[in-house]
Amino acid sequence: MKRKFFRIIAVTLIAVFCLGSAAMAAEICSSSYISYCSAGVSATGGGNLRVSFSVTGKSTMASIGATTIRIKDSDGNTVKTYSCASYPVMMGRNRGVYSDSVSYAGVSGTQYYAVVIFYAKNGSGSGSASYTTGRVTA
Repeated sequence: MKRKFFRIIAVTLIAVFCLGSAAMAAEICSSSYISYCSAGVSATGGGNLRVSFSVTGKSTMASIGATTIRIKDSDGNTVKTYSCASYPVMMGRNRGVYSDSVSYAGVSGTQYYAVVIFYAKNGSGSGSASYTTGRVTA
């Protein structure tokens, strides 16, 4: 009986910690206007990279997407910055979900990661969130 009780407690604690970690991970990239966002970097060959991103608003948004994408080397130095002012395809209009990507010609053998700043705006206001990708070798 005592053994069964401790098993139940152990399983309950494991479930709480696992579900709590998943909830915290989901909250990392959200705001009052963004329900979900993610980004990733992939090597496309010859030192080239692709940064893909996706963002989901809490409703249909007048503007939704990424305002800034910073590609960084393994030392944390920014090697390229993309802005929605220069690359308007980074932002969508009048939709609830938006995805796109940008390409970067890197140096083969160098590790890179990206920091993406997401943005969503509707008639009630706006919000932003930041997401840092994992590293990839070009």
